[in-house]
Amino acid sequence: MLRLEIPAIGDADLVREGGNLLYDDDGLDAAVMISLFTDRRADPDDKVEGSRRGWWGDSIFGDQIGSRLWMLRRENELQTTLDKARQYALEALQWLVDDGVAKSVAVIASRVASGVLGLSVSIQRPDAAAAPYARLWEARSNAV
Repeated sequence: MLRLEIPAIGDADLVREGGNLLYDDDGLDAAVMISLFTDRRADPDDKVEGSRRGWWGDSIFGDQIGSRLWMLRRENELQTTLDKARQYALEALQWLVDDGVAKSVAVIASRVASGVLGLSVSIQRPDAAAAPYARLWEARSNAV
């Protein structure tokens, strides 16, 4: 097991073998991890200090890879912050539905502990009943 430090967001546990990351679901873990833990560029109307972050390739290819969860690192522990976290996670995972990888995606954001935001993600594959995603994503930050 490898612990990956994600600057300004927190930690994630990864399992690797022979230099490769192991996934038991044909890459869904990797897709969700990239979608949630890669910094998406802030929208033009988002109030941010400094860099708007994001991948430069989004402006060329027209995609929006990653999430805006990074913008919550200085937010107060309020219900509005949980609502934003849920919205940002859904936004980051919407491509799964748009590309036909999933029939639907649901997210529950919760305060796990002081300074710890928990995201519970349920992904319904096109040919299966909805089931909770096998991970509880906990992002340690100064936010909820």
